Amino acid sequence: VNAARGASGNITQSGSLTLTGTGTFDVQNGPSNIDMSTQANDIAGLITVGTAPNVQNLLIRNDNAAAAVPVLPATGLVNLTLNFPNAAITLPPISITGNLTVTAGGAVNDSGTIVVGGVTTISNAGNTVVLDEAANDFGTIRVAGTTVTLVDTNAINLGISIITTAFTVTAGGAITDTGVVNADAITTVLNAGANAITLDSASDYGVFDVNEIGRAHV
Repeated sequence: VNAARGASGNITQSGSLTLTGTGTFDVQNGPSNIDMSTQANDIAGLITVGTAPNVQNLLIRNDNAAAAVPVLPATGLVNLTLNFPNAAITLPPISITGNLTVTAGGAVNDSGTIVVGGVTTISNAGNTVVLDEAANDFGTIRVAGTTVTLVDTNAINLGISIITTAFTVTAGGAITDTGVVNADAITTVLNAGANAITLDSASDYGVFDVNEIGRAHV
């Protein structure tokens, strides 16, 4: 399937999409939005989204158990929403200026550097979240998962989060929070090198393992 708009405008849906092969969603002029998130789509093939930099906001829901992250435009993307309720998600290299929202029915991992200028939200209760590329750069991140591992090349801010098994955060800058983190009865490992760790929200932690180089206030 190929869906395209020749002029600036959005691609949306009014019914669910079933696709057994590959597909392309394209807008020739922008900025435009592609919103395929309102229905329980069943997409078995790989979707390609283009043309850079015309696509500004991309939202996709795919209920297929083998759902794959689309081939994303190289530039221009502001906000990205992926909802794969029945599948694990391996995030490719992503660089966006807005928000990243990911909902998965399995593990969430990364296979390349993720750079998000806004808020990253990972909803993955009951599964692991491992975003450990050394050059990842998050602003504020909110996460729900079992074993959660986060790596950020500089400072990272923790938003509202629920972690049930183990929580590890490694940052090349300060570690702070602006939301309540529920990590009760588990071990939280924080490593900020020589940088400050300040967790002053009304959070619920179990056991802390904090590096001794930086300054910690929890």
